[in-house]
Amino acid sequence: MPRKRTPADAAAGKLILELQRAAARHLDSLEKHYFADAVVSRAHDIHQAIIGKRLPEALGSRTIRQYLDAGWVLDEPGVQVALQHLESALDV
Repeated sequence: MPRKRTPADAAAGKLILELQRAAARHLDSLEKHYFADAVVSRAHDIHQAIIGKRLPEALGSRTIRQYLDAGWVLDEPGVQVALQHLESALDV
């Protein structure tokens, strides 16, 4: 039986997808691609913390945006919207 996803779980998954798309758009620039890939990794950490119900511990005193440290990646198409959906799902 598939696990039941919460709205925050689903929103985190969509954010990861958009971040992966951003990384793929920058395959011609290894520096940008690696930076975006590191942001994807941090988004996976957030996703796992949401699933494990330990997001406050994972973030500490940081916001999701601060934790991601995404820089220019936030300006990529779809990323900003996906991040806003995640924040709304978490009532941040």
